[in-house]
Amino acid sequence: MALPLVVLSVEVDRNPPVADVPMKMGTHWAEPSDFADLRELGYTFAVVTVPADDPTQWAATLDAAAREGLKLVIGVWPNPYRRRANGTWRIDDYGIDFLLYLKAHPQQVMAVWGFNEPYWTAQSGDATYPCGYYSAKDLKRLRSAIRDIWSSAKVYHDLDLPSSWAPGGEWWQQNDCIDTKYADQTQIADYVGIWSYPFDVVRGYTRQASLDRIANEIQFVQTKMGPATPVVLGQAFSSQTAGQYFPTPSELQDWSCGLRRLGVEYVSWYAWRQDLYPDDLAHHPTHWQSTIPRCARPVRGGCYSPTDEGVR
Repeated sequence: MALPLVVLSVEVDRNPPVADVPMKMGTHWAEPSDFADLRELGYTFAVVTVPADDPTQWAATLDAAAREGLKLVIGVWPNPYRRRANGTWRIDDYGIDFLLYLKAHPQQVMAVWGFNEPYWTAQSGDATYPCGYYSAKDLKRLRSAIRDIWSSAKVYHDLDLPSSWAPGGEWWQQNDCIDTKYADQTQIADYVGIWSYPFDVVRGYTRQASLDRIANEIQFVQTKMGPATPVVLGQAFSSQTAGQYFPTPSELQDWSCGLRRLGVEYVSWYAWRQDLYPDDLAHHPTHWQSTIPRCARPVRGGCYSPTDEGVR
């Protein structure tokens, strides 16, 4: 979903200090064969899915993560969660088996993958819904249904810009039909993916506008979406349809440093592999070092990036 780059409510310090908590770096849609590379880069997690009809791959994926010391946000595909007409949820049998398997093997599990942009689209992704598809209440009930099977499960959804759907938010202002559907976004997830992609074909590198946007979303998640922790998706793809270009290594390094300045705890580079896009991070080994925290060294109480020296 493309929204105008407008910050609603947060006053952003343009040069905040580096956070004491180091960023935990990860990536979306890596394969087990990529895990050794992720470990070498210092990544700590990956977002993955495994096939519903092959439990041997559930085990193989978790075992591969264990060998490389990675945690996984892991889901099964096809997605097993079905919303009933009365608002309750049915979990398909293979989904129950999957959750029970994770419950018995929790060591490498960071969270259970839920949905991609559930406010904006159905599971199929073949249509969008300006009035919202799954409501916050729907997702709260889904989290409860998952935790009825595995009581300590943590749930992850990629949401984009949750503040824009809340009363007073920009998307809410454009669509009266949303009403109070997202007035209370607490208890819907334990991790939520947020993003503002800065590498724009038309506008160029929208560094500060995108950082301001993300800072707003971080604060919204932390103050309005408990117990959720924000996970920033860092752009590492190109898309002619969405109007994004693939960044240069120096731009990627600068963006990594900018995110570090915000003090965000989790960044997932999107995407390591994604067939929907003509380009992704897996195809650019020369860029990999630009994504990691040690590429941004502390200077002057902040953190070095090419932008600090006027370099783009």
